[in-house]
Amino acid sequence: MATTKKGGSSAGTKGGGATKAATKTGTKGGAKAADSDKTTRVYAATMSSLKALELTCEKDEADLSAKILSLQLATNNGDDVTAGIYQDSDDDNLGELAFEEYKTAVDEQSIKAIHQTQGDTFLFKGEAYVKNKPIKLLAFREG
Repeated sequence: MATTKKGGSSAGTKGGGATKAATKTGTKGGAKAADSDKTTRVYAATMSSLKALELTCEKDEADLSAKILSLQLATNNGDDVTAGIYQDSDDDNLGELAFEEYKTAVDEQSIKAIHQTQGDTFLFKGEAYVKNKPIKLLAFREG
């Protein structure tokens, strides 16, 4: 089972490679997602680049017919991994993701402003492993 670095469980399973596993789970409350199912995909910490993670998540959205909700640092059987949480969706507006690394609050605000002017929709702040190093990222859906 994959466990998030900040505590709690992200309902992952074991496996190998860039996309390690997918597990369906019932949602644990929340007004927006009370009747929806969520899926966790587990990505190896050795992901080659942020762009590779972005493309992998786009493919997973298409394969799962689900929107990405978050990316977070986790462990799976003692190994560092990135956990991607997806929620089932009937929306055709999947894919076309843009992930941007940031380091400071100023970076974060600048990146958000740039994407807003391009008509992109901000999705979430997250964290992921790229080349075995944790990074902070912003996720957008391109307009």
